[in-house]
Amino acid sequence: MQEDISTFLELLGGDRNIWTAPDNHREAVVRIKNSYVEEGIPAEILSFEYHQFTGYNLWIPPPDLTKNFILILGHHDTVPECPGVDDNGSGMLLVYLLAKWYYCLEDKNGLNLAFVMPDFEEGDPRVFKELDNFNEIQGTNYSYKDNYFDPSFWRKFRKHLQETIADATSFVGTRMLVKYLEEVGLIERLQFVIDYETVGYTSKEQKQVPGIPLQMEVGDFLAGVVNSDATKFFPLMNSVDHPLKRIILSIPNRGMAVPDTRRSDHSVFWDKGIDSVMFTDTANFRNPNYHKPSDTEIDRKFILNVLEYSQLFLQSIELDES
Repeated sequence: MQEDISTFLELLGGDRNIWTAPDNHREAVVRIKNSYVEEGIPAEILSFEYHQFTGYNLWIPPPDLTKNFILILGHHDTVPECPGVDDNGSGMLLVYLLAKWYYCLEDKNGLNLAFVMPDFEEGDPRVFKELDNFNEIQGTNYSYKDNYFDPSFWRKFRKHLQETIADATSFVGTRMLVKYLEEVGLIERLQFVIDYETVGYTSKEQKQVPGIPLQMEVGDFLAGVVNSDATKFFPLMNSVDHPLKRIILSIPNRGMAVPDTRRSDHSVFWDKGIDSVMFTDTANFRNPNYHKPSDTEIDRKFILNVLEYSQLFLQSIELDES
């Protein structure tokens, strides 16, 4: 398993942002797709056009298109100049390992899974282009890697964005996937979505997450936020018999009262009324390497614990009959 992890991390190739690393943004997806295909896993790339940018969703359909299914998700793009090993190489790694595990099961026992690594989670790709335009107009040299946490930068840059691309949209790749699922008649069979969003960072101390009641003192746990309507899945996540420390929160009203719970692709499905959970290490609040060039490491032991927990959770689910 450690060899599988090492192999996958090599496939990432560093920065996967369409503006700062367009070649690797595309080629990393191709490498991962080819790795799947070599093992007999029916992966394909669903490309799409968005405002003169080409996006790539790596897609593995459910084996049985006539029955209800679960979607396993982890976005593949990064912010500019960031290798994104935790954000979101760790989420991609969970998708990769779970797909390999699933396709090796001799008896899937009714478990019908699809997998996707969607594009453009980190923002409307036009935003990255506009940062260059903003710097040229202002005579500045702001960068994501140096100014992501600078409120004064964002106040000025957001004003520029409102004047140039007021229609900027988040989670474009997942929105395009939903459109595809609607077109091929699969969206009504989608029963649950699992979104892995930065799940590889641990630390000896845990800072309190603003607005979220996490009382852990050590940052070696998995957090999950699930819509409050998912009454079938919420108790299962808590009842899985595995030593992985986790805290699963049931979020009302699609997370509107706590916007940080909506900061990933699962929120697209919440808005569609589809039960979904985001699993995260909460590293966007704690990881000093978040959205920086230094995002190069993950806790492999922790990842394997999340993998085992996920396998047990998936095997505990009984899908409704189609």
